[in-house]
Amino acid sequence: MPTTPRLVTIQDIADELSVSKMTVSAVLSGKASRLRISTSTQERVRTAANRLGYRPNEVARALRRKSTKILGFATGHKGLTTSDPWVAQILGGLQDGCREVGHDLLLHCHADDTTVENAYDAVLDGRVDGIIYYGPPGHPMTERIREQRLPVVAVVDEVPGLPCIAADDTSGGKLIAEHLFERGHRRLLYAPQLMDSSSVLNREAAVIARADELGLHISNWGKVTAGSEQAFLTRWLDVPADTRPTAIVAWDDETAIRIWRAARKLGIAVPDDLAITGFDGLPTQLEGICDLTTVVVQWGDVARQSIHTLHTILTSGTPPEQTQLRLPVALRAGDTT
Repeated sequence: MPTTPRLVTIQDIADELSVSKMTVSAVLSGKASRLRISTSTQERVRTAANRLGYRPNEVARALRRKSTKILGFATGHKGLTTSDPWVAQILGGLQDGCREVGHDLLLHCHADDTTVENAYDAVLDGRVDGIIYYGPPGHPMTERIREQRLPVVAVVDEVPGLPCIAADDTSGGKLIAEHLFERGHRRLLYAPQLMDSSSVLNREAAVIARADELGLHISNWGKVTAGSEQAFLTRWLDVPADTRPTAIVAWDDETAIRIWRAARKLGIAVPDDLAITGFDGLPTQLEGICDLTTVVVQWGDVARQSIHTLHTILTSGTPPEQTQLRLPVALRAGDTT
């Protein structure tokens, strides 16, 4: 029956060469000069280590220096995929930030049947110095993350009690309302996401508040789920032309694009019959076909800044002065308004 290969230890090298374990450890850790170990012995130790396939125990090293030089990314959301342009920007920003501060990045992903306790234990098993966390409020994983003592920085969405780096969703919502007002729209229809996360709530609240200040009427018919876009627009068509909303404000680009495609199938002219806006400013499959009016967020910079914030906490022992940082956003007017 085949056996699992055993890792080569310092003791194995010492036994091979008939020298002390201390001698081997000193040579492999770069401290041979302190013990006046001869050059020939140092060479024998290194040669034997290479021949036997010795690899340092990184866990033991981390314990000695009290740092793994690894930062982790954990999430309470399921279904995140690198094929999603938004996820790709976030992960790219985390990688850039880690390179800049001299740390490695460890992504914590768990299977659908993994319990919250097992996922939590995997995140906090001692392999990382700190965590960047993205998760919904009230989720069991979010609550457990808040309770532990390992340095944590929330990214994208706020977690009460934790430093957070996010986009200025409130300013973005205001920009959309002001842009549509300037384009002559007075009746808006908001297409929300049904989540209690701060990014979702802040965008919607800002659009509604600014629309109210500008004297605009805004309706909300609920979330436009994938596959329900045509039914959503059919309901819009059933409203008399003189009272129906003239612009749909989608909570994100993905929702806006699905509505745009459905409008095209139904013969609704965008923006002549109906204006559509998004939020995020991500690359889309409509490039060259449709230039979506949206709020551009530099999501890579948001993620990168979260790494720098976590690094500051780790190196200084205290959170940086601005622990609730909101990165600026900008309106990009396209041909859908």
